[in-house]
Amino acid sequence: MVRLVAADEAARDALATALIGALARRGRAVSVLSRVAPDLELDRPGKDSHRHRAAGARDVAVISAARYAVIHEARPSEREPDLTFLLARMRPVDVVLALGFDAPEFDAVEVRDDALQLSSGHRFARDDLNGLAACLADAS
Repeated sequence: MVRLVAADEAARDALATALIGALARRGRAVSVLSRVAPDLELDRPGKDSHRHRAAGARDVAVISAARYAVIHEARPSEREPDLTFLLARMRPVDVVLALGFDAPEFDAVEVRDDALQLSSGHRFARDDLNGLAACLADAS
């Protein structure tokens, strides 16, 4: 797993999107864990899933032939799940990008003004996605 760390959330998200594409072109399977603000609505008002949660359902699964999602409504006493808990519930892939998490036990790519710095010490030009993707792909 690799954490993307940046002072600018928009730069981090743009890097994540570009990096996913670069890794996928190298034949690597990629998943993303993205931590968001607690008030972000994961489904839309007016949809059945939203009404079901509002009525008190703890978990709502929305399933189609193309994709599925399980939305878990946390109790006030429930702690936010950590990365280990979340990773255990995802299918195995080559690279997992974690956005918005502070977990120093996992490798990190830090987005700096002039470069992309890996916690392993590798450094890449800010626009060298191919070099970064190659390094991450080789490590997977």
